[in-house]
Amino acid sequence: MAPAQNFVAGNIGSPSCVAEETQWVLTSEQVEKTAVRVQLRLTKSLRLCGKNETNPDCCPKPLCVLETLQVSACVNGTPQSSLLIQAKINALLVPTNAGYDNKTIIPNQVYQPLGSCPCDLTFRACDVRCCCDKDCSPEELKLFVSSCLHGPFGGQVSPAPDYQCTVQASENTPDWFPFLCVNSPLENNPYLGLFYEGDTIASKPGPSFQRPVLSAPVPVNAYVQGSPILTINDQYFTIPQVSCVQCGGLVCENVTLALDYKFSWKANDITNVTLTRTVGTITLDRNVVLTTSYSAVFLNGETMNEPNSGNPGYQVGKPVIAGKLLDTGLIKRTSINLWKPVSDGLCYTAEKKQILFGENSTSGCLLPVSQQNLTQCKFLRETVGSFQAALVTGTYVSKSGNPDPLTMTGWLNISFLTLNSSPVMEVTTDSCYGIPSHQHIHVWSLIKGIVQGEPQREIHALQVSYSLSTWAVECGGGDVSPCVDPMKTQLFPITSSVTFSDIPTNIGQLKTRYQINFTEYDCNRNDVCWPELVFPITKYYTGEPYSQSLAKGLILVFFFITASILGTPWRQIRQAWSSAAL
Repeated sequence: MAPAQNFVAGNIGSPSCVAEETQWVLTSEQVEKTAVRVQLRLTKSLRLCGKNETNPDCCPKPLCVLETLQVSACVNGTPQSSLLIQAKINALLVPTNAGYDNKTIIPNQVYQPLGSCPCDLTFRACDVRCCCDKDCSPEELKLFVSSCLHGPFGGQVSPAPDYQCTVQASENTPDWFPFLCVNSPLENNPYLGLFYEGDTIASKPGPSFQRPVLSAPVPVNAYVQGSPILTINDQYFTIPQVSCVQCGGLVCENVTLALDYKFSWKANDITNVTLTRTVGTITLDRNVVLTTSYSAVFLNGETMNEPNSGNPGYQVGKPVIAGKLLDTGLIKRTSINLWKPVSDGLCYTAEKKQILFGENSTSGCLLPVSQQNLTQCKFLRETVGSFQAALVTGTYVSKSGNPDPLTMTGWLNISFLTLNSSPVMEVTTDSCYGIPSHQHIHVWSLIKGIVQGEPQREIHALQVSYSLSTWAVECGGGDVSPCVDPMKTQLFPITSSVTFSDIPTNIGQLKTRYQINFTEYDCNRNDVCWPELVFPITKYYTGEPYSQSLAKGLILVFFFITASILGTPWRQIRQAWSSAAL
């Protein structure tokens, strides 16, 4: 058990763990494993007392609180450390008149500024930091006299220009200054010429958050752009706006998170309407408000006219095309996705991203799990399994980048490695085994040909497998709250990955026995290549015609032999031969 910790606020003195009666309320909150947020809150109101008012809850003077407190941190009733806090709080000044019952007379802006005090924005009320506001009392001015607004918005031009006669104490004053300075009030500033006479423009009605009143639907024979979509009962086909669902307790099952409509049209007719409904189970430890999103997309043409990923082979960086067989015999395109965490990184708010051909990737999200969730391992496995299964909704994968949805020859079955369905015996109540926390997608591809010099890659097989792990609440690091509080959650990762592998189609020409045994003569495997010594007289030399290079090479050989015969080495050899003969 961890030692009992508490915080006590009191007057200045020796640190004490005995709570004293003050006008402050002290609260503490554990924000991290080694951090605690301590907050002091004043129990009295900051309203300034009226005349002859004896209510102790208000402030008798503008300086409402001027007090020094001592906050002590205690463990098992023994002070460990203390902190001095000086509180200086002024009373809240609330104008007695709201200032909106009368109109403010604005002078002609052509001849004088918008006002001698532009920061005076509230009628018959003191504006904070506006020292030229005539509505501010001396007591109110004392609160912000050291931080008044400067410049034209505060009523004056700051700093004053050098040519003003009032600027006599400025540094580096020129010698002509006392005779040629300008004597003009600061209110007469260049900003005066920036105001012009304008005109009023009638306001237009803005958008309303109320439900619009729709006229009675009129049946149409053909749709045109902007026409309302009608149902079979000649009623408007409407899509709900973003709605909120109040969800309380611990688990919200089968909650609709999103509805995505896809309208396919051709000429003046709607050919197909597809609705994708995203459903999830939300598990939280407090009341939350869930937002359901709706969207509508219009596609020109039949449902099969969707962007391809190659022609015909897959292009690197294009999405892998999956599909599922409909009752009509048509294969409807779907996608194979990975996790795409956003904002807080939780799986409940995570989005999905399509896997791209030839690009290996790994991503994941976080799932909050409490000790109480670990007592329902079967439900936890099903929840994680449903999250992972939502990534791969199709049962087929297209071989090429432009599949035909009417024939099955261009599609392959996606291989799913089933998990071990045998029941797992749970030996403890604080851990769960066999959680499918990682989903791996393996794609094998090969080159089926070359079109205009570009290799055409096709998918040969696609396999989806899972890795099982054990989840248990950890209470290390001094934080024992997850083990003490059954509703305290910890974050566990759910990951997904994809790997692409190329199947070799050509292993190359087999090497000869000479290339294997006599590697010292291989120019591709050695720094010194002996066959290149006679390169100019070989057929690989293309700098000049072969006949000329051969003739020049033979001439060089002749000169070399002549030099050897007539030179010093040959003469020494003859002398040695003659002496040996004698």
